[in-house]
Amino acid sequence: MNKQLSNTSEPPIPVPKVWWIWLVAVSVVGSIGGIGLALGSVFFTPALDAIYGFVFGPGAVTTVLLADRILFNVTVAIGGGLQAGASAIIGFVSYHALRFGKRWAWNACVVGLTLWLLLDTGLTTWYLLNGYPGLWPKIVNDLGFVAMFGIPYAALHRYCTQ
Repeated sequence: MNKQLSNTSEPPIPVPKVWWIWLVAVSVVGSIGGIGLALGSVFFTPALDAIYGFVFGPGAVTTVLLADRILFNVTVAIGGGLQAGASAIIGFVSYHALRFGKRWAWNACVVGLTLWLLLDTGLTTWYLLNGYPGLWPKIVNDLGFVAMFGIPYAALHRYCTQ
């Protein structure tokens, strides 16, 4: 005998549009920002020079080897590419799954955000506490991203985990 779903079960609570639209919008902005960061890393020399000065102290720009500057630009480009790709994935998952309250999508997004926060922000904090005080803006930036994504995930919890 095949068991079928009973019609007496309650229908899922509809997911409010504001949360998945918020995630899609933030994801589009994150993708555009990541693309700009990846493609513009070579063209933002003045901004990168300011970062060098802020992180490593005054005069660091003149003491950094060209090979180190290129490596930094490549690292920024990789980070921008990762940001663009991750943001695009979150946007598609939000539009195609979170808006329907899919538990797997919520779990994947929350686990991904948590891993990123623990690794990226955790290691940055470790370096900050070990003598690189110029890294605090990156931690503030990371926490801003956590808020932009974490607030809707917290709000979607009840809709995606029932």
